[in-house]
Amino acid sequence: MMNAVDKIVGFFNPQKGLARAKSRRALKIMARYEATKPGRQIKNPAEFRDANSVNEGQVKTLRGQARHLDTNYDFVSGGLDVLVRNTVGSQGISVIPLPRDAEGKLNKELAKELRRLWADWCHHPEVSKQHNWATANQLVARSLYRDGEVFCKSVIGNIAGLDHQTQVPYSLELLEADYCPDDLTSARTVQGIEFNAWSQPVAFYFTDNHPGGSSYSMNVRRISAARVDHLKMVKRLGQARGITPLASAINRLNALAEYEHHEQVAAAIGASMAAYIQKGDAGEWAAPVDENNQLIDINRDFQINGTSIFELEPGETMGTLTNNRPSGLMTPYVQYMMKGFSAAIGTSHSSTAKDYDGTYSAQRQELVEQTENYKLLTNVIVSKWVRPVWRRFVETALLILPAELWIDLDQSSLFDAVYMGPQMPWIDPKKEADAFEKLVALNVASPQEIITKRGLNPADVLDQIEEWLAECETRGIPINMGQGPASPIENKDSSIENDDEETQPNTED
Repeated sequence: MMNAVDKIVGFFNPQKGLARAKSRRALKIMARYEATKPGRQIKNPAEFRDANSVNEGQVKTLRGQARHLDTNYDFVSGGLDVLVRNTVGSQGISVIPLPRDAEGKLNKELAKELRRLWADWCHHPEVSKQHNWATANQLVARSLYRDGEVFCKSVIGNIAGLDHQTQVPYSLELLEADYCPDDLTSARTVQGIEFNAWSQPVAFYFTDNHPGGSSYSMNVRRISAARVDHLKMVKRLGQARGITPLASAINRLNALAEYEHHEQVAAAIGASMAAYIQKGDAGEWAAPVDENNQLIDINRDFQINGTSIFELEPGETMGTLTNNRPSGLMTPYVQYMMKGFSAAIGTSHSSTAKDYDGTYSAQRQELVEQTENYKLLTNVIVSKWVRPVWRRFVETALLILPAELWIDLDQSSLFDAVYMGPQMPWIDPKKEADAFEKLVALNVASPQEIITKRGLNPADVLDQIEEWLAECETRGIPINMGQGPASPIENKDSSIENDDEETQPNTED
C-alpha cells in the first residue's frame, strides 16, 4: 500500500512512486523470521489447536506404545528404572510430621503418635493389600513416567467388604489411566474429567474394571474430585490428560531397535563360516573324465572341522567369506540415539546407558544438574499425591487419637510435614562428610538438615543414638562415639589454614 509520500512522488513520477511502494513491501517480507518461510527442503510444521484437541484420540495409542517398549526393550525399561529409583527411591517418599503447639514449638507427643500410626499404615496402604508404601510409590511413579498419568482414589471409613488392616481406616485404590475413558467428552466433561467454569476438576469418571481385561464392564461411575488424586505429565496449559514422556522418542526407539536387530542378524551370519573354491587359470584345469573320455559328475562336499584336509584340483585355491559385523560405527550410533532418549524422559545419559567412564568432576557435574530434574519429578508426586494423602491420613487419624494430644495445638500446623525423596548420593564420601562437618562448624547448616539430606529422619536417628548410649551404659561399655565438630571459635585458625591448603592450585597440573 502506498503512503502519503509515495502518492506525492507518484503524482509527479508514477514509476518512481510504484517502485518505492514495491521496495517497502520487499523489505517487510525480508524482515520476517526465516522459520516462517518453509521451502521445498525445509518443512516447519506448526500447531495452533488447544492441548486437548491435540491429545484427543492420541492418548490411548501413545500409552499402549510406551507400555510395549517398557515390556520389550531393555533401554526403555532400564531408563524408567532410573527415573523411579531417583525420584521415589527404595523406601518411597518419607513423611516427617511437624505439628506445633500454640507457642510454635514442635508438639512431640502428637508427632510421635502420627509417626507410629503412619508406620503401621505404610505396611498396607492400598485396598488390594499387595503393596506396601514403598512399592506403591514405585508403581505409581512408573505408571506416571511410562503412561503419562495415573489415578488414586481414597477410601475412608467402614466400607462393605473392605478390611483396611491398619489402625487408621484409610486405604488407597490405585488405578491405571485406562480406567478413566478418554473418549468421554461432553459440554462440561473433557476426556473423562468434569470441569467447572474455572477449569477446576469437580469429578472423574471411572469404569468398574480395566477395559483391557476379560471382565470389562461398560458401567461408568462418577467420583467426586475430592476423593481422587490425578498425577499427570503435561506440557501445556489446560491439558486435561497426561501424555507419556516417551511420546517424542517412540520413533527414535523403534528405529534403534530395528537397527540393533539387523546388526545382530548380520553378526550371526558372519559368525557362520562360509568357504569357496576359486578356479585358477583355465589352462591348468582339466575336466574329470573316465576311461571313455566321458565327463564325470563329481559331488565335492567338504566337512569343515578342526582337522579338515581338502584335496583341491590343479589351479584351485580355497577362500573364506568375511563379515565385519557388528559395524564399528554401531557403538557411537547407539550412544547418539541413547542421548536423545535420555533427554526425552529426563534421565542422565550415563545412568541410562550404564556408561560411567567420566572423571569424578564430570560425574559430579552431571549428577548435580540431573538431581534438579529428579527433584522436579519428585515434587510432582509429592504435591499431587503424597501431600493430599497425608492430609486425609491425619484427618482420619484424629478420629482415633486421644483429644488431649491436640488441645494446645496450633491448628494451622496440623498438616505440616517434611516430605523426603531420594537424596543425591555421595560420589566421594570423605569429601562430602568433610564439607558437611565444616558447614555445621560454621553454623550455616544444622545436623537435622544433613541427616535429612541423607534420606533419614532426624527423630529416628536421635532415638537410635539415645538407645545405643543407654545400652552401652547398662553393659558398662565405654562410649567411643564422636564428640561432634569443634566450635568455630576454637577451630578458627586451623580451619582457615586447612581451607587455604585445600584451595591452593596444583601447579603440577
